[in-house]
Amino acid sequence: MSNIVLSSQQDLHHAWRWLDQSLATGRKDWQSYSFSRAGIAAQQHHLASQPALQAALTRLTEEEVEDIDANPAKLAQFFAPYLPCIEQAPTLLAVLLVPDEAAVDSPPVMPLPFWLTNGIQGRKLEQIRHFIAALPTPARSSLEWCAGKGHLGRLLAFHNAQQNVVTSVVSAELQAELCTAGMALAKRHDVNQRFVQQDVLADDAHRLLQGVQQGLALHACGGLHQRLITLAAQQGTAELHIAPCCYHLHNAACYQPMSAMVRAESLMQLTRADLKLAVQGQVTGGQRVGRLRRQEVTWRLAWQLWHEQSNQTTEYQPLPALPKQLLSADFSAFCVWAEQLKPTPRLSDSPTAQVEMLEQAEQLYLEIKRADLLRHAYRRMLELWLVLDRALYLTEQGYEAHISSFCHYQLTPRNILISAHLKT
Repeated sequence: MSNIVLSSQQDLHHAWRWLDQSLATGRKDWQSYSFSRAGIAAQQHHLASQPALQAALTRLTEEEVEDIDANPAKLAQFFAPYLPCIEQAPTLLAVLLVPDEAAVDSPPVMPLPFWLTNGIQGRKLEQIRHFIAALPTPARSSLEWCAGKGHLGRLLAFHNAQQNVVTSVVSAELQAELCTAGMALAKRHDVNQRFVQQDVLADDAHRLLQGVQQGLALHACGGLHQRLITLAAQQGTAELHIAPCCYHLHNAACYQPMSAMVRAESLMQLTRADLKLAVQGQVTGGQRVGRLRRQEVTWRLAWQLWHEQSNQTTEYQPLPALPKQLLSADFSAFCVWAEQLKPTPRLSDSPTAQVEMLEQAEQLYLEIKRADLLRHAYRRMLELWLVLDRALYLTEQGYEAHISSFCHYQLTPRNILISAHLKT
C-alpha cells in the first residue's frame, strides 16, 4: 500500500477497496453483537475458532485492556500476530494519514491572546488551533457549519486579520441562543464574523453556500457534515475542509454510501450500530470519568442479566442514555429509572437479587472488554472506510480530495481532515 497518492482518485479507490475487503473478511470479529448473555456467548464461540488469539486476550488484565485500547499503535501491535489485515493496516494508515509535522507535532504558529480564547475548553481550543493551522492560504469568505458559539470562526477571522488578509466568516447554527452568544463574542472582539440561524437540513440551507469560497466543519455529526458535502458540490464551493464525527447520527437504518463507486462495489451493508464502532475510541476524561463509565456499563449489564433471567429470554433490551446524576446515586436508583422505561419484574424491590446480578455483571465485564478490544482493532479501518467514501464522492463531483490527520489522536480520536479543492 506504500504507493498510495492522496490526490489520485484511483489510489483512493484502491485504498478503499482494500479496506472493504479486509473489513468484510473480518466482519465476525468486529460487527456488533448484542449486549446480552447470548451475545457474549456468541462472541466467545467465535473466539474459540482462533485459540491463539483467545489465549492472548484471556491473559490480559483489565488495566492492560484499558491501556491497549487507548493507544492505536499498541492496539495494532497486539493484534498483528493474529490478524493479517491488522498487521498491514498501520502501513495503510501511515500513508493515508500523513501528518503535517508543523501542524501536529509542534504547537501551531498562531499566537492568540488569552482574552480571545477565554471560555474555550483546553482540548477544544487546541483542536481549533490545529484545525486552522492545517488550512491552506486564507480564503476571502468562509462558512463555519454547525458553529455553536462560533469559536472556530471567531479564531479564524482573528487569525486572518493578524495576517492582514481581508476575509469574512459566516457561522451557521440552529440554536438562536448560541447565535446570540456567538455574535456578542464577535462584536466584543471586533472580528469580521456574522451568524445565521439555520437548520442545515432544511430545503433552503443551500443559500448559506452562495458566494462562499470555503466550507469548514470541525466535528459536525453524521448527516450534518454529509449535508455540507452534498450542498457544497451542488453549489460549486471552491474548497471544503471537514473533520467528520459521529458517523452513526443520520436518519437511515442502514448506511447509504455517498460515492457511486462505493455503492456499486462494497461487500458490506453497515447498520447504525456498526457505525458506532468507528467513534468508540476515547482518550479524554481522566480516572473519575473512567470509573463512572465502568460503573454505568456494569449496571447496564446487571440490569440486562436480570431482564433475561426474570423474563426467561435472551432478547437484548437496550436502555437510552443515562441521566448522569444517577451515577452519583446507587444501583437501586438506576433500577427504578430502568423499570420506568422498560417494564420488567422489579429488581429495585429485591436487594438480594441486586447483589447477585451485580456479581454476575462483574464477572462478565472483563470478558466484554476483551471482546470489545478485538472489535476496536478494526475501528480505525472502519472510520477510514467512511472517510474514503466521502473523499471518493467529492472526486466524483469534480474535486481533488485528500485526507490527513490535523492533530494527534490523543488530542481527539476524530483527528481526520478531509480537504477538497474544486478542479478548475
